[in-house]
Amino acid sequence: MCDPGRDYVAATWATWLQRGIAVPLCLAHPDEELKYVLNDSGASAILASPSHFERMADLGKALGTTVVPTSALIDAWGWQAKDHILHTLPLHHVHGIVVAMLCGLQAGAAVEFMPRFSPSRVWERVQSSADPVSIFMGVPTMYAFLINAYEGAPATSQGGMREAARRLRLWTCGSAACPKPTLAAWAEISGATPLERYGMTETGMILGNPLCGERRVGTVGLPFPALGVRLVDQDNKVGKEGEIRVRGAQLFKEYWRNPEATRDAYDDEGYFQTGDQAVVEGDPPYYRMLGRSSVDIIKHGGYKISALDIEGKLLALPGIQECAVLGLPDDTYGEVIAAVLALDGDVKELTLADLRARAAPHLPAYQLPSRMCILPALPRNALGKVNKKALRALCFPEQVKQ
Repeated sequence: MCDPGRDYVAATWATWLQRGIAVPLCLAHPDEELKYVLNDSGASAILASPSHFERMADLGKALGTTVVPTSALIDAWGWQAKDHILHTLPLHHVHGIVVAMLCGLQAGAAVEFMPRFSPSRVWERVQSSADPVSIFMGVPTMYAFLINAYEGAPATSQGGMREAARRLRLWTCGSAACPKPTLAAWAEISGATPLERYGMTETGMILGNPLCGERRVGTVGLPFPALGVRLVDQDNKVGKEGEIRVRGAQLFKEYWRNPEATRDAYDDEGYFQTGDQAVVEGDPPYYRMLGRSSVDIIKHGGYKISALDIEGKLLALPGIQECAVLGLPDDTYGEVIAAVLALDGDVKELTLADLRARAAPHLPAYQLPSRMCILPALPRNALGKVNKKALRALCFPEQVKQ
């Protein structure tokens, strides 16, 4: 358990050099959750930097463990030894550990850690000419905050901010689908569309827009080399729309001490079942995410509707700062569409009727929300993702109980 930086890298690599398994811990998790992770993983030792030693010592006593104080992606994104990445991602997830940190270190690049993401500090850092930053990897929420900080800055400062953003050779976005309005706003500021890609902890990177070539807004590009990727529909037929399934040498070996879950994760032909829905479209054909099978595909009156598509349309409406679209159980339609919104400072109130009227020119009638909840801000995890199941229980508890 180390803060982002040299201690984290040293602890991880020291574990590997001793033929051990490194289990990254989320610094923000309460002790009870950490105890679960340590018990479930069968940890035999805890590596902690000095700032966390007391806490880890207490955990170690409770668990009876020992406490010790403290290359496809490289080619695809053109990593070089002269690169300098500003790393603001959590270090308990594949995005921060492998994609942003290990790829940079493998290429001999400089990895500069900012332990807590701060839009003002990121803007300040990318504008600095000392050890200039060349790469930034973020999640959609980070880009939304950076855009807000830019728009809230004095006009006299915005020119320097734009110039600094355009000096970076690569901005990427992952961990969740980035709304088109966010991508468009960032492209206007930085002069380039963030490179979107898709992957999972179990698989590594699966799909990606090209570094050089068309970065198609709203898509996650094409499969990486040496991977078999296909879409399988609910009738188990391979086609242009369905669940993403993948196989290849880079996939994970197993879920730790859970052979049943490992077996169930693969289909009969050895493809890992991601649970994510996508469609292939355009020329050349790129993959576009439709969402998680369990929460982002809404079955309404015989239609299968992508919550992500509706979110993109609603976020394009003036005054809507954040948006999550959910399906709620309904006896007549199967599910009805609900929107959970956070408004910006210019909008004091918004009724469901107002929302439907404003969205009607952009969405077919059957995709218009029939339920709405407004929050000051959408609750998110460390990677900026919204837990839609928890949000559903928070905003519509009575309908969840049905």
